[in-house]
Amino acid sequence: MRLVIEGSTDGLPAGVDLSIFRIVQEGLTNALKHAPRSPAVVMVRRDPGGVDIELHTTDGRGVELHTTEGRGVEPVSSGRGLVGMRERVAVFGGALDAGPTDDGGFRVHARLPLPTD
Repeated sequence: MRLVIEGSTDGLPAGVDLSIFRIVQEGLTNALKHAPRSPAVVMVRRDPGGVDIELHTTDGRGVELHTTEGRGVEPVSSGRGLVGMRERVAVFGGALDAGPTDDGGFRVHARLPLPTD
């Protein structure tokens, strides 16, 4: 696994900080479950307007996909990983995009806006 952090994560609101942790945790759990031999890259990028969290694996073999109403393509799973991520992001008025990549992997991208002063 490779972790890249761009920008300072100091001073984030506690709820945003915890949500970042849980999104990364769930993303890595899904990567281990669905692509255990694939290298994973986690990027956390903060800018003045918010925080982007991106998790990417380059090998999504073994992930069975299905189309969901209004949410695109998601893995078939007995868990609630992506649903939980969506709910966490929605609390802050953010967005989550997840799906297969052109290289055969899987990517999760979450955007959590930060409150303006």
